[in-house]
Amino acid sequence: MIKKINSVIALALCFSFTNAIAHAGNKTFRLPANVTTADYQPNTIVVKFKPEFRQAMFAASNQNKALNNIATGIGAYSLTKLFPVHKEPTATVNARGEKLVDLSLIAQLKFSSIPNIEKAINALLATGMF
Repeated sequence: MIKKINSVIALALCFSFTNAIAHAGNKTFRLPANVTTADYQPNTIVVKFKPEFRQAMFAASNQNKALNNIATGIGAYSLTKLFPVHKEPTATVNARGEKLVDLSLIAQLKFSSIPNIEKAINALLATGMF
């Protein structure tokens, strides 16, 4: 169980870092060569929405067409906040000047089995919401 949790966290961090790179240079997401399906939780993608899409995270389907189209394409059946009681930080840094992380923007997308996790992640990245 701990291995799966660590794998999800590692995949989320990898996704987050690759997200910044992908939008900076129009590159696509790639799992490291040594990562196999046994290394991450199947049919699950952990995403962090951009702050400007906070309201769109769980908006009605007619307000979120890009995400809904991708979700339908990968057979998504659940989008839930990983930290449902966490609120947006009121400050951007803590008392020591360290940047705060907004956990309220992190969600878990569950989907039916698809042959390629990289294609699903790249489709999500293409929406510009992550």
